[in-house]
Amino acid sequence: FEAAQKSLLAPLEALVKRQLHFATTVASNRHRRSFPPRPPRDPVPPILRERALAVVCVHGEANAWPRHHPDRTEPEIVHWLCQRLDTGERFESVVAPRGRLAPSTCHHIGLAAETLAAGESWDRFVARLHAFLRPGDLLVSWGTFALATLAHDGARLAQPHLDIRRAAGGVLHRRPGTVEACLDEMGAPAPPPWAAGRGGT
Repeated sequence: FEAAQKSLLAPLEALVKRQLHFATTVASNRHRRSFPPRPPRDPVPPILRERALAVVCVHGEANAWPRHHPDRTEPEIVHWLCQRLDTGERFESVVAPRGRLAPSTCHHIGLAAETLAAGESWDRFVARLHAFLRPGDLLVSWGTFALATLAHDGARLAQPHLDIRRAAGGVLHRRPGTVEACLDEMGAPAPPPWAAGRGGT
């Protein structure tokens, strides 16, 4: 009986020994292996580092109706600003609305209706903007709405574009919110306004 019992237990004992060997020797050594640390990921887009001297900050304000308003028309750019960071060159245009002014536009963008009505024509604005920009510029904006609206209006810009709001989210590891909130979170001072309205701020 004892011989039969040992014969039956032998495979189980062999299995236990194998598991003990794996747990104490193989697995232990495997987990003790050292791996070279990975370098931290750079949250700044490479194109921004490579072309820092070509950055032109752009910002546009639109005459935009509420989405479900019965009189709604497509948004149109009425205030456009650029600043070339390397040289400090600036561009500003107040563009006369081509459509009806939305009730909240003046309050939202911080420009009076009279100021908008006295703005330059769309064609003159586009011509001046193309004269200001250079083929090698890197356009940087907070979000994509302004450039998308400009393109929808018929003034698509050929220069490459970077959404700095998305890049800021990569630095903060969360949605950055508004420009003001992002500056505050990063401890960066807000530059003084250099033009009228919300766009200038």
